[in-house]
Amino acid sequence: MDAIKIIFSMSLLAMCLFTSRAIAVTPVVMNNLSLQPQTITIDQCDSVEWHNTDNSQYGGVLHTTTSGTNCTYDGTGWDSGVLFLGWTYKVTFNTPGSYPYFDRYHCPSVEMAGTVIVNPVLMPLPVGPQRISYIPVSFPVINADPLKSMPVGIGDFAAGGPTVTVQIQTAPFGGPVNVFFAVGHAGTIRILTPTGFQNYASAGLVPWMTGVTGCLNVAPFGSIRVADLPKGLYTLYLGVSPAVTPSWLIPYYLWQTTAVVP
Repeated sequence: MDAIKIIFSMSLLAMCLFTSRAIAVTPVVMNNLSLQPQTITIDQCDSVEWHNTDNSQYGGVLHTTTSGTNCTYDGTGWDSGVLFLGWTYKVTFNTPGSYPYFDRYHCPSVEMAGTVIVNPVLMPLPVGPQRISYIPVSFPVINADPLKSMPVGIGDFAAGGPTVTVQIQTAPFGGPVNVFFAVGHAGTIRILTPTGFQNYASAGLVPWMTGVTGCLNVAPFGSIRVADLPKGLYTLYLGVSPAVTPSWLIPYYLWQTTAVVP
């Protein structure tokens, strides 16, 4: 029982020390026929969410957020459609660059045209075997440095809560990668394959996903009640290797975190 208390205490400390998450959502408020702020800078894989709070003496003011310039939709980005008062719209930006946008209802008003600037965040491909252990965290922590990355979060259970919610998030890698995920419990390791979990002893090293590019943001299982899980120590593994490598043994990153079901 003391070990369980120590793990939960360390988890709480980790949440205080590592506050950044793999997917941050930054708000832009539409109010008084203006964008607040007009220009916003985010990291790759983060999201922007527009909030229409614009009200007038005649009722709510209609807005859109539409990718493009000179009041013309660029045909490749986003278009929210009409946003009524109180509505929101969110876009995740997976590719670095500068993204201008405007409001169809109020263009060419300069106050209703903005820009999203997306900074690159790339984790280098592994060049050798690298194994990283970390204490359980509620939410994944993103970092371009694999040693500072905590890519698997387990929801409120990390702080002693009643549910496990596995969330897997990483920064984009410097090239396509194969992704492996496994869970160890009671002396058995089960590896996740495209068709579901299999016993590692019989299935061997089977990638869960192959040729992954861009941002990794997956919640594969939904929420699970801790009370429904067999008791004991659980180890969660996330492995990544370059997609061009025949075997994931060299090179690779292998992250692991543990949690105890009391």
